Amino acid sequence: MAIKAMAKSKWPEGADRSQFPKCWYQPASDPKLASMALRFTLSQPITAAVPSGDPKLFKMAMEVASNYTSITDEEIEELKRIAQDQEPIFELDI
Repeated sequence: MAIKAMAKSKWPEGADRSQFPKCWYQPASDPKLASMALRFTLSQPITAAVPSGDPKLFKMAMEVASNYTSITDEEIEELKRIAQDQEPIFELDI
């Protein structure tokens, strides 16, 4: 099961979180980025992906899933470039 498929990063210090009050993380709210993020997740060997509890993001996730197409290699590379500038939501202590 996959969670946080449309999560982008931690909220920046002092960010206005009023647009997404149910999200404790900064969501991928841009439709193109959200689509790539969710399609990447759905391309993995999972049984389910749980969308955000925010109504706007939930609706966006349902639209992406309803019109699902596999993510391309070019889109994966774009996601990697975007991710380089983001602070991870979960930090691993290795």
